Amino acid sequence: KNADDEGELAEYNLDEYDNEPGANFTSNLAVFSSNAEDPYITLPDEDDDSGNEEDNLIRPNDDIVLCCHSEEQGHTLEVYVYDQQAGSLFVH
Repeated sequence: KNADDEGELAEYNLDEYDNEPGANFTSNLAVFSSNAEDPYITLPDEDDDSGNEEDNLIRPNDDIVLCCHSEEQGHTLEVYVYDQQAGSLFVH
């Protein structure tokens, strides 16, 4: 912070922001671990593939391709699985 920033932000009184009346917006917040548990969500998720756990398994007859990318910021390892029976390639 510099002096200019403090002067510009002073008008907003951010040091007292959480102490303002009605500042606790999360006191009545309901959190559910999944949409299935939320009574207000009546339509199933279209992209919910939790019933297809078998699709996430790597089988002995699947081919695996590993790709590694190295850059200054970090390294990335990608795992691709090729299912010969289905003729599909996907990221695992």
